[in-house]
Amino acid sequence: MTTGPAPPVAPPVELDASRLEATRGPLTVSLTPSQFTVLSALVGARGAVVRREELGHLLWGPSGDRSDNALEVHVSALRRKLDDPLHVRTIVAVYGLGYRLAD
Repeated sequence: MTTGPAPPVAPPVELDASRLEATRGPLTVSLTPSQFTVLSALVGARGAVVRREELGHLLWGPSGDRSDNALEVHVSALRRKLDDPLHVRTIVAVYGLGYRLAD
């Protein structure tokens, strides 16, 4: 049985809070404050799941009344900026719970 090439390994994400930027290998991208908040929480969790509710609380406060779709928009934008150019998938949805960074 022949296997294909191994999937690309993504370099770690480095955050610069003073510039609202994320760097991954040769790629540096500007982030919105909301995107930075989401990515910072995921990086800080070191591969553990960050629940949707926790991300919502970080973005909109304890009484933030936003739909899951609003969070998905931020995650989708992060994937376009950080994953697509390097052909990797870093932010993984965990069904019914939230998101985590891939191993």
